[in-house]
Amino acid sequence: REWVIDNYALPYFRDNPEADCVSLDPSDGGGWCECSECEELGSISDRALLLANEAAEAISKEFPGKYVGLLAYGQHSPPPSIEVHPNVLIKVQTAFISGGYTFDELMEGWQSQGAKNIGVGDYYSVFSWDRSRPASQRGSDLAHITESISRFYRQGARLFTCESSDLWGAIGLGHYLASRLLWDISEAERADEIIDDFLEKAFGSAREPMEGFFRLIYRFEEDDRRPLIRRDMLARMYRFLAEAYELAGDDEAVTGRLDDLLLYTRYEDLYQRYSDVSGDARQEAVEEVIRHAYRMRETMMVHARPIVRGRLSGRDRNVEDPDMEDVTDDTPFSREELDNILAEGLENTQTVDIPFEPVQFSDELVPARPLDLRDAERGNFGGAPRAQTRFYTYLDEAGEVDLVASGGHIDHYRHIASNALVELYADKHPILEEPVDYFDNIPPDGREYPLELKSGYAGLHIIEADPFRANRAIVDTAREDKPFTIYAGLDDVNRMSRFWSLYFYVPEGTEIVGGFSSGRQRGAILDGDGNEVFNFREEMDDEGYFHVQVPEGQDGRLWKFHRCMGRRALLTVPPYMARSAGELLLPRELVETDSE
Repeated sequence: REWVIDNYALPYFRDNPEADCVSLDPSDGGGWCECSECEELGSISDRALLLANEAAEAISKEFPGKYVGLLAYGQHSPPPSIEVHPNVLIKVQTAFISGGYTFDELMEGWQSQGAKNIGVGDYYSVFSWDRSRPASQRGSDLAHITESISRFYRQGARLFTCESSDLWGAIGLGHYLASRLLWDISEAERADEIIDDFLEKAFGSAREPMEGFFRLIYRFEEDDRRPLIRRDMLARMYRFLAEAYELAGDDEAVTGRLDDLLLYTRYEDLYQRYSDVSGDARQEAVEEVIRHAYRMRETMMVHARPIVRGRLSGRDRNVEDPDMEDVTDDTPFSREELDNILAEGLENTQTVDIPFEPVQFSDELVPARPLDLRDAERGNFGGAPRAQTRFYTYLDEAGEVDLVASGGHIDHYRHIASNALVELYADKHPILEEPVDYFDNIPPDGREYPLELKSGYAGLHIIEADPFRANRAIVDTAREDKPFTIYAGLDDVNRMSRFWSLYFYVPEGTEIVGGFSSGRQRGAILDGDGNEVFNFREEMDDEGYFHVQVPEGQDGRLWKFHRCMGRRALLTVPPYMARSAGELLLPRELVETDSE
């Protein structure tokens, strides 16, 4: 501790006399010493605070009025058992907190230990989460920004920082609103007026269609839902822009803003195309996204830096980083090119009229056990998936995930196939993109291999299986009583093959089970008693949207996709499927409500 104070904290202020605060927050992640001497110092929060307290005491003697900064984050987020020095600033993060505490409990707990100078760290845009796509981040959630900043202030917070991106296409209005509230908290009462003023001054005569555009990609009110059908959102974005251009006429200031948002819309268009293809076409598509993001980088509509540096596809190992000379084009967008982008967007997209209202559910998943659900015959995932697969599991406490994995399910490719990879990600890990454990030595021979992946975290985990080139891989839980759930939304990553049968939950009060079906129209939907209520072959000729009226007494039950082929997305019920009730994970808020 003395070394840190004498060699870092005090010299920092000597070299930076204008600074108000020096950070002594630990490095991101774990790795804390577990020796007996360290344990005697107390909890991890106690150890982090002990250093901060001693540094603050030393600093206050030489530099009165200067502070030490410390986060309540990760393993040192739980409240300490020792008091906080008056010159230590505590910033409680809204995510990546541990110990079973809620954010509100952490705020109260640290304040009870003397944290008078307390703040909040939120997350408005993290590129690895939202990929700069519209309607995908807290920074575009105007209702959240208004409510949360007001609440943080009432809870005693007087400091605020936010992890965000150069992503003005999706969160520019969110940043503007937040800046107004952070300067004057009473502005929260005028949030609607601030938004109206922004739209009026930014778009003038084109204000009406652009309000429609912004309502697509921003969440204005608490009851607003995020777009679940992104192709429909994209089609409407183009159409609102077309109407706005007509109304803007020769107003160069307005058309300049429309041009920037058109390029942002084109980015989402190209991203959707990239998401929908595989093989060589996928490589070409990702390069087109990167090339477009590079050319539009100076608009700051997207966070171009990570896109160009190869972080666009995240865990997508089916594409390679392109040669930068192939994607770095500085040619400005001409008026003709912008007009062509709009015309092509209008021609190649269609709005979707569906006979039901999609319902939004959170992705905070927990075991469905409290619902006491009953299933019949255990389902199955069909054959080996065609590409990367993702499963959700849950650990009541830190421990192991027991799996069985195999690769090489295309016999005639085994001689050229690579080993398969299985990775385990923890929802509570401070760096979401880093697996907590992995196994990358599954030979492509079709045989099953037992795996034990370890995690130091409790709660929700993601299992990803990547078959790599010329391969198909299967991963399965080694214990049927453990959660093993797949996602079934429109942006589904799982591509099941052959006939599969899986259960899903119909919440209490649900009137319509609605969704999307692609691929061959095979299989049926069975209600909670096993009765067939929808037959895909008889009632659908091609891919599209389906809906089923929920019979009386069949809500609050497990339904089943029975012997289906192709993809199914659920849009009015939780988009999660499993082979049995014991393996199913569901949104926390739903489990809590329906189990009462």
